Order: sequence, then C-alpha cells, then structure tokens
Amino acid sequence: MKEKSVIVSVRVDPKLYREVKKTAIDRDESVTSIVKRAFEKYVEEGNSRMTKEKLVQLIREERKNWDNEELEPAIVAILDREDGWAAAYKMIPEAWLDENREEVESYIDAYGGADSFDRWAVVLWLFEEFGEEYTTL
Repeated sequence: MKEKSVIVSVRVDPKLYREVKKTAIDRDESVTSIVKRAFEKYVEEGNSRMTKEKLVQLIREERKNWDNEELEPAIVAILDREDGWAAAYKMIPEAWLDENREEVESYIDAYGGADSFDRWAVVLWLFEEFGEEYTTL
C-alpha cells in the first residue's frame, strides 16, 4: 500500500518562490517535484557526509588489509577511494594546525610535495588521532 503524502508548509522569500515557479513551469515541472528533489538531495548529502568517527572507522577496517596493519597506506587508500582529502582537512581543528604547522612544513621540505600541505597535515593529524607517531622507513 502506498503511503500518503505529507503536506509541507515552507516559508520562502516571495521573489525566490516566483523565480522557482516560473522556472518549474518553463521546464514542465511542479514546485512539489522540485521540493521533493531538494529533500532527497538533502538526505543523500547527509548520508554521504564524512564525519571524523566514520573516517576513523573506515581507516581501522582498511588497516587490517595491510602488512603489520600499517596506518599510512590505510589512510591514503581510504581518502583516495572516498575522495576525502578535502573533507578530512576540514576536520582538523584550527588549533591543531596552528600548533603543528612547522612540523607539517618540515615533512614537505624533507619529502617534497610543496603543494601538499593539506595532505601532510591530514596524515599527521590522523596519526595523532590514532595515538601513533608518524615515522618514515
């Protein structure tokens, strides 16, 4: 049995409503279908939004696939697969970045990647989140 629709009352700027309604008519759509798509997109984005807890859990699971359960390849694999480098960088607290800026820059100086400050910051921050220290071979 099909569930009944819910009537939703939303307050929007009248100018925006007129613009949406005109565009909907031009596209042979209804305002209802536009609002429905907006609801669906909102839920979809919320489900795909990366959180720190979700990221840490994914890395823990991925880590089991690596020799000696190495952390760095697990981090890189997850962030590459999820296209999550930018999202992970946004999770880093400003205070952490301020406190660790010189260390991040020292890794760039030592290992290259002058344009990779964000990536080095993410790797070092995640190592700290896992209670480990980043060391190179």
